[in-house]
Amino acid sequence: AKTVLMSLFFSAIFPIGYWYSAMACFICFWVDKFCILRLFRQKPPAGDRLVRVTRTFTAIVIIVHVVITAHFYYGWPFDGLCKTSDMLNTDGQNIADQIGIK
Repeated sequence: AKTVLMSLFFSAIFPIGYWYSAMACFICFWVDKFCILRLFRQKPPAGDRLVRVTRTFTAIVIIVHVVITAHFYYGWPFDGLCKTSDMLNTDGQNIADQIGIK
């Protein structure tokens, strides 16, 4: 759950994180499967509380993902989608114009 949360949290600025998260979940699945089938003893039934908590946590993670991604995209400094009253720094463009870079 933490791996998926971190992947979704930083997906706007680090899109390759989806693949890292998928690989981590894949490896974790096989390690857990091996441990459950080969190493651990059988535990008594746990009920449905874990499923309810996981479902709620997943919904919260998706909401946080949407909010954080919107925040990253809204604050992206290299587009003209959002009007701003602040003066923009054009020093880099002026230097590029002087040396002939278009």
